[in-house]
Amino acid sequence: MDAISKLYEFLNAQYSNGFANLLATTSKDAAGGTALNFKGYDGEILTLIVSESEMLIPPVILEPAVAASAALGANLFTAVKPGIAGNSIALTFDGILKVSEVVAAFNLANPDNQVGYSGSGDTIHGATSITLSGGVDQVIEEPEAGAVKASAVLGVNTFTAVNAGVIGNSIALNFDGLLSAQQVVDSYNIAYPDNQVSLLGDGATIPVAGTVQLSGGIDAEIPPVE
Repeated sequence: MDAISKLYEFLNAQYSNGFANLLATTSKDAAGGTALNFKGYDGEILTLIVSESEMLIPPVILEPAVAASAALGANLFTAVKPGIAGNSIALTFDGILKVSEVVAAFNLANPDNQVGYSGSGDTIHGATSITLSGGVDQVIEEPEAGAVKASAVLGVNTFTAVNAGVIGNSIALNFDGLLSAQQVVDSYNIAYPDNQVSLLGDGATIPVAGTVQLSGGIDAEIPPVE
């Protein structure tokens, strides 16, 4: 999903009451940025100017981070910060201090890797030690640094290459004046699964016969090997 689509979904979620089904149109401003015009049913318009560099896709979270944890009796201890760092948390009980006191002492000594708990803080466990486990760092997919997606605007619709880089500049959408914008996009994506295109706007519109060529795609710069 391209950055504009993500912004559209975000705004649609934020204004679900007064701005349900936001209608988005885009245009280029004099400085070469993209003006995003979001219009709600009540007539209010929100316009954002976004530069090409700001339209790059943010990292995609493939796997969310998981917090380390451990159970002892009726208490569940969980790392405050998700990730593998929590796997190093070890709590030592002496049969005298309460759970709340053990946790407070640990957090005071380890402010950057603290632990929380559920259950009664007044519980006094017998002398023992537990180590949290199961913490997993999030897995992300970084976009190509500096890569820009090819795009084109036709009426209320913005067509954007799914893949960043110059490959998107080869995308040409042929409209016959009969098929809707979404039908043309769907047909193109079936024919070219490795170089697909997305649509933002009103897919039900039927553009006049003609061809739309995407442009502006730029490959990422590969730093020289030292």
